[in-house]
Amino acid sequence: MAEILLCGAVTVIALTGIESFVLLLNRWLASAIPAYDPVMTMLVLVVVVIGALTLGGISLKVWARRASEGSGAAGDP
Repeated sequence: MAEILLCGAVTVIALTGIESFVLLLNRWLASAIPAYDPVMTMLVLVVVVIGALTLGGISLKVWARRASEGSGAAGDP
């Protein structure tokens, strides 16, 4: 599951390199939130989404590692 979250973060980063997607998203943001600049709104959304996915993936990895160490999965009797 953690790998899926990290893959999602990489996908979001990759989508920002596709000009047609960025233009479509900017137009949608301009119509959805007309009070703010769509480029700045997209920048904030991208940073927040990537940060949340990355922190979620890291948290899951840490949680899984602690759970496996506590259960004696490493061969401890």
